[in-house]
Amino acid sequence: MTHRNTDCLDILRKLRLDNVSSSTQILLSMMDCAIEIFGHSLLKNLIYEIIKNQSSMAAVINIGFKIIDAIESGKKEDVYELKNEIESSLNQVREETARYLSGVRNLSTISYSQIVFDTICEIKPKNVFLSVSHPAREGEKFALKLKQNGIEPVLFEDSAYSLILRDVDAVLVGADAIFDDSFFNKTGTLSLALLAREFEVPFYVESCFCKYLNKEKKKFFSVEHKPESEISSVNCKRINVYFEEIPLKFVDKIFVR
Repeated sequence: MTHRNTDCLDILRKLRLDNVSSSTQILLSMMDCAIEIFGHSLLKNLIYEIIKNQSSMAAVINIGFKIIDAIESGKKEDVYELKNEIESSLNQVREETARYLSGVRNLSTISYSQIVFDTICEIKPKNVFLSVSHPAREGEKFALKLKQNGIEPVLFEDSAYSLILRDVDAVLVGADAIFDDSFFNKTGTLSLALLAREFEVPFYVESCFCKYLNKEKKKFFSVEHKPESEISSVNCKRINVYFEEIPLKFVDKIFVR
């Protein structure tokens, strides 16, 4: 086994348990490794494991099964084509969203969405307001990356969006799954959407076509309860769910291709 194969196998094993990276980051890493070690005897089972363990990430479900189909048919070129389609979709959505939000000075978001990060880097608002995003604190990771790209983040506690929406021109969030009448994103997004409506701040969503789940694939989607210990050490019932459903009626515009 080559060193490169070992690296890819390790990456795929880690992707099963990754609760900080965005679904796009997980998806693209999964595809890169599938291309690199296509034909490896462990690849198919590892992709199944990622699908099972990342069941709240629609893109992983959709594309994971397409990778498995390619493995079973021996068509590595299908994985290349899929990756190109996804990258093209992400670029088109980012460009469309950036054009639409051009001139926005104060933007708010939640959690860590790779496509939202790329769009923010293009429109370069003066400030980006976002919560820490407990318990995994991926908002801090997002803020650090913004600073490294010359954009000023403003961090606050998860319940404090009401303190900043008066100063915000627009809210832009990603999506971990999209259905016909709703989408799923980090818990807290529904509260943010409701607050945005109350404060009359436009609420936008951007995503890739691969996040849409039809009825057939929807059965593989679920929102699992994460370890209670992440929330508190107090000996009582603790609720730790990373994702929640948001009706599309609260969305002013969704950018998806």
